[in-house]
Amino acid sequence: MRIVVDGVGASYGAKEVLRDISFALNPGEVVGLVGPNGHGKTTLMKRMLNLIPGTGETTFDGKPYRLLTRPQTAVGSLLSAEGFHPGRSAMNHLRMIGAASGISRRSAEFALDRVGLSEYATKSPASYSMGMKQRLALAAALMTEPQVLILDEPINGLDVDGVYWFRNTIRSLAGESKTILLSTHILSELEKLADRVLVLHGGDLRADCPMEELKTTTSGPAVTIAVDRPREFAARLRAEDGLIVTFNGESLVIDGMTARDVGTLANKLGFTLFELSTTLRTLEDGYNDIVGRGVHESQCRGSGGKP
Repeated sequence: MRIVVDGVGASYGAKEVLRDISFALNPGEVVGLVGPNGHGKTTLMKRMLNLIPGTGETTFDGKPYRLLTRPQTAVGSLLSAEGFHPGRSAMNHLRMIGAASGISRRSAEFALDRVGLSEYATKSPASYSMGMKQRLALAAALMTEPQVLILDEPINGLDVDGVYWFRNTIRSLAGESKTILLSTHILSELEKLADRVLVLHGGDLRADCPMEELKTTTSGPAVTIAVDRPREFAARLRAEDGLIVTFNGESLVIDGMTARDVGTLANKLGFTLFELSTTLRTLEDGYNDIVGRGVHESQCRGSGGKP
């Protein structure tokens, strides 16, 4: 199921939270939504699901959420791992959620098994750890076997084994041609999982990029160099247009220049070279370029995911 988000906006009172957000999500694709806390990620997901008012429109294979014949079976969502009745078991919780959609007990059992909670089906979620509650919330999203998954911070509370399980589960679901949008602040994990990344900042969509492109928004791999007069060399490098130079102890980390060119420049200027190495850039580097250093979105567009 293809999703098109077209000109979506939202406000809370006089405060504009989202401005003219547009992108598309394709079947079989895992798309990560990242941004600082309070910059509109959860609001965007709620607006896509027509849970809050606003401007613009989101369509699912051409239809707004409200006009889908059976929206609960087409779209599974995880917006909170709370909201469980303390007097109900996990199984009864899922059956209550699925009642309106005609979901059978077998479907609820299958969902609990898929998230690894079968042996805890008769226990109250009130006794669950945070990670187990996250798994139960994901079971509720999966129970209808939806074509689309919209997941807000699904990795929160998961231990190391849980994160590994979640990654494999999501990749398996993408292999079934499901369309998946998930938000997280754990960028190192998202780097292993997502095909594409949306960066939301200050209510604006700052970037929509394939993962590898986002990691290289400003340059190729970062270059680390150690020389005899690091602060003097840093000043000379910063005089070069487009170079970003930071300190890592007494070493310099340089974006915007190849290792060969950095070494050549050091020798030309008479600096003694002690170390020269290259480090592959990460999702966090690309994210910081866009959010922290103000790289414009036009440097990281063209993913094929636009409407």
